[in-house]
Amino acid sequence: MNDSNLIEVLFADDYLVDVIGVLEHDSEISPQHRIRHRDFLRKRVIFKEVIPFDSPELIFKIHQTFRLQYLKDVVLPRVLDDSTFGTLNSLIFFNNVEIVTHLQSDTRFLSELFRQLRQCSTPATASATQTSDLLLFLQEMCALAKNLQPPNRAAFYRSIVEQGLFEVFTIQLSDDAASNGADAAVKMSCTDIILATLSHDPSLLRSFITNQRPDHPLLRNLILRFINDDDIGVKNQVVEILKVLIDTEAMDDPTFKDQFLNVFYQDFGLQQLHKPLDRKWSVEELDHVTEGQGFVLNALCELLTYCIKHHTFRIKYFVLGNNTVKKVLKLTRFKDKFLQLSAIRFLRAFVGMKDDFY
Repeated sequence: MNDSNLIEVLFADDYLVDVIGVLEHDSEISPQHRIRHRDFLRKRVIFKEVIPFDSPELIFKIHQTFRLQYLKDVVLPRVLDDSTFGTLNSLIFFNNVEIVTHLQSDTRFLSELFRQLRQCSTPATASATQTSDLLLFLQEMCALAKNLQPPNRAAFYRSIVEQGLFEVFTIQLSDDAASNGADAAVKMSCTDIILATLSHDPSLLRSFITNQRPDHPLLRNLILRFINDDDIGVKNQVVEILKVLIDTEAMDDPTFKDQFLNVFYQDFGLQQLHKPLDRKWSVEELDHVTEGQGFVLNALCELLTYCIKHHTFRIKYFVLGNNTVKKVLKLTRFKDKFLQLSAIRFLRAFVGMKDDFY
């Protein structure tokens, strides 16, 4: 099995069922308890094309990659030696690179993908299932793109951004989409793809947000999902996005850095993020905060702490103008210890700056 050419022949369409049948035999397991791999591949596995593929070679590569992955993870995990494991991983890796490279270079395919995504963003034509399928496919493409060489990976993300990636997310993460039935899976897919884009190059999203005037709706919608969404997973994903966005230490262009931070501090971002600290809490809420409220307040303290340490004069005047310290310290009134500790960590960072202004 440690021969890539032999593996490709054995798992071709003509021999697949017979080879899998042979591999079903396991002398250590009684026949009634053996996994029926052939039944699974024949009856349960369904190849679903969200957007039809034009290339038979591409379809063959997708089928082959699935079979190799199934062989490695399900059929033979207990008996694979290191060399065969490495051979299978290499075949899967290069197949994935070939698949995503082909899709990236297919302008017709990408245009149709984003045309349908924009169509699903329209309330009159929205379908939760179709939207979820399209986003999951795009999410899978981003996962495969991690295997590309840096120039090819940059070209991939540049192509999907040019097709309107962030415009689609602006709509899918809006309050209108939520009221029209956008479920947590759709929002999780959106935020996961945004995180994949940020892990490659945060400037793509920062540039889009900076230029999305007058009210920067994508940034607004991300913050509203963080504050108002019922799903903790979505909130957590958005927090990770915000952490990357405001981490401007690695930004080389000081002019662009100032432009983005002006958007975050002056136009919309931090002012909206600060709102959970502005509200008055009832006695019942102080006794027992909900999971969602607790998550928001704790994460907000972390974001503010980072800003105090890294954003110099902007955060100084924001804290002074919004009476932030007093509002954060009100969290010590909650009975939940983690909120009390969040407030104390914020104050420690505040004092630790040793800045006379503070």
